Amino acid sequence: MIARSSRPGWTTLAVGALVISLALASGAQPSAASPSAAGGLLVAVRGQGLVDGNTFTIDDGAGVTSIFEFDSNGSVGAGNIAVTFSASDNAGVVRNRIVLAINNAPLAIDANPYGAAGVSLNHQTPGPAGNLPIVENVAAPEFIVLGMSGGMDEVLPPYYPSASTGMIVAVRAQWLADGDRFTISAGDGLSQTFEFDTNGSVAAGNTGIAVDLADNAVTVANKMKNAINLTSMGVSAGATSTAKLVLFNDQLGPTGNLPLLESVGALEFTIAGMSGGSAGTVGVVPSPAGAAVRVFPNPFRASMVIELGSRAGRPGVVRLLDARGGVIKVFAAGGGLPSRVQWDGTDGRGLPLPAGVYLYEVVSPGAPAMTGRFVKLR
Repeated sequence: MIARSSRPGWTTLAVGALVISLALASGAQPSAASPSAAGGLLVAVRGQGLVDGNTFTIDDGAGVTSIFEFDSNGSVGAGNIAVTFSASDNAGVVRNRIVLAINNAPLAIDANPYGAAGVSLNHQTPGPAGNLPIVENVAAPEFIVLGMSGGMDEVLPPYYPSASTGMIVAVRAQWLADGDRFTISAGDGLSQTFEFDTNGSVAAGNTGIAVDLADNAVTVANKMKNAINLTSMGVSAGATSTAKLVLFNDQLGPTGNLPLLESVGALEFTIAGMSGGSAGTVGVVPSPAGAAVRVFPNPFRASMVIELGSRAGRPGVVRLLDARGGVIKVFAAGGGLPSRVQWDGTDGRGLPLPAGVYLYEVVSPGAPAMTGRFVKLR
């Protein structure tokens, strides 16, 4: 869902609480005990940022895997699906060709435009089978893939409060214009406008982000992160090794569910959120009916253990997800799962995660996925 701000020159991408879990098409909140389908997001890049032969791969979990190859010379690898481009194409043109290619592929996944350069992906069947990563081999760091994730047999509302989150995809400095800007609101009347600066001058009240034309998108993303984290507005930016910057409201609850605003000419500069903050409900997190997997302590502070019971010794994976279904860590064991998995409350990069409700998913070949919920306290 794209919402236009009443302020000229500003755009906000307003999606529902599932934005980070990648159910991007509807933005609707799941109802209690309802299943959800896996979702994903691609952020396209202009033709001059692509290289002929770059690929991305999507597996729908239903037996179909498609490799999409960017093609500027009329030739692609055997079995690959061409996404034609030329150096003069902007990111919106490339985005539309990606949407067409995916929808013409035999995948059980629907592709739709999202914002100026994004592609939202929605699995056609609810459940965890579609929770498979999108693999990409694209030179441009602005080409971002997220998901597929968020597919669950049962989605329940959070029992404990969660914080709002958001995302910004940065671009290389040469695609920015001096004075381009974005605004983050933390709730309680706190907000800050950040302005990209190439000449040493920014508008009064704005926080400058000095960029050099040689800065790539990863460098720009880290400069954005540093600028955001030096403010005291109540929103933190996570460390990044890609062009994707993740934002976390420092407070639990829905007050931080406010849209990001941006006025940036580069179509690849993509914003999503802030959303997902919830007051939760008071109560004890129930164990799944007939659970053969046990989590303790629950709630926990420093670390928790997942005992895998009858799944121990079988090939499979254990995925840890946030309350909206976004994958945060994966434990895999091709030769057989251990009897227990211990988690210290960090994501795949070793960064600590905020308090809130989290999910586990145990997937083994030939057996139904097992899911459950647990809570991390401050």
